[in-house]
Amino acid sequence: ASNGRLGHGPVGSEDMLDPCVSEPTLVDFFERNRLLVAPQVHGFMSCGPSHTAVVVEGRVYVWGCGESHRLGLGDEAHVSTPTLVVSFGTEVVSQVACGYTHTLFVTDHRWLFS
Repeated sequence: ASNGRLGHGPVGSEDMLDPCVSEPTLVDFFERNRLLVAPQVHGFMSCGPSHTAVVVEGRVYVWGCGESHRLGLGDEAHVSTPTLVVSFGTEVVSQVACGYTHTLFVTDHRWLFS
């Protein structure tokens, strides 16, 4: 898959940001960093056509295509492994929704970020 949308990291040349997989494969970033992805602990995820966002313990991790600033990381770089979005300050994110070229975030205080 291109643009790192699977979250497995780079393999081979720069053109291949994710290995092609034919069956479910663990995105081991969360296990390696001892982060629990579970709905009862602020866990939520969403996938757009070319990017993914996951809420873990009130923090958002994104990866995939960065065009149009859709990842919320302050640039348009493609990211091939889950990367923390640091823009929320002390706000705790409870939900995320990925669109075609955008991402929306809802906090526990019911603030909407885009």
